[in-house]
Amino acid sequence: PPTAPTAVLMRPNSSRTKKNSIEPEGHRWAKYTVDPALLTPGETYTVNMKLIAQPLPAYFLFVSSAPGFDFNLSLREIAKRIVDISINLWETTKTVTIEK
Repeated sequence: PPTAPTAVLMRPNSSRTKKNSIEPEGHRWAKYTVDPALLTPGETYTVNMKLIAQPLPAYFLFVSSAPGFDFNLSLREIAKRIVDISINLWETTKTVTIEK
């Protein structure tokens, strides 16, 4: 049997984890690129930014899918339910104008 319970680690001992959380007082910057051909100089665009928390990362679904099948749920239904209970922690909308 595993030496540490799954409930404490929030993952099976055999699965790998990936750092997805932001530590206290920490920050991260997302980098996005947009094809310049899709933007019109002089136009104003609206950018909506969100910080969303999920109880379970998407890659963890495959590892933990067996318990969901106890309730006759498909992997797709489990994923949908996780997205449905996601929490919007922060959101802002900004407008930007593309320079000529």
